[in-house]
Amino acid sequence: MAERSTVMEGDRRHELDGVTGWLILPAIGTFIAPLSYAWSLIETWRLMAGITIPRGLGAPIAIEMAASVISVLGWSWAIYLLVNKKAIYPKVFIALVLLNLTSAIIVAALLAGTRFSSASAAADIGRIAIPALVWIPYMLISRRVKKTFTHE
Repeated sequence: MAERSTVMEGDRRHELDGVTGWLILPAIGTFIAPLSYAWSLIETWRLMAGITIPRGLGAPIAIEMAASVISVLGWSWAIYLLVNKKAIYPKVFIALVLLNLTSAIIVAALLAGTRFSSASAAADIGRIAIPALVWIPYMLISRRVKKTFTHE
């Protein structure tokens, strides 16, 4: 009987290893993120090309573009870490989510009270904050994450 429970426990430990279960959702997000930020960067660059940037928009645009460049590079690196099950992946994932949230908050704060302030800034913060509230704790406490990302 004891032998059987050991086999079952071993099977259970093996079940938690791998990018399956709920972990598949942040994994998909990791693959989509660099494409999304690259698209945003290209669109911003295209819209800004050949126009004079209105007063008060220079800093928010610069911050948004810098964050997008860092995000494209960072999420691309995160894909490598995810595919190779590197132990640092959860920390990089959290850092990139926090970078994206922080940059959205800074841009919204810089635009607040100006004629460029809009509800879309709050929507951008919510679009990042809600998943952050779910996936950051998941990356920190999930047994699957701890058992999957073990390679140095």
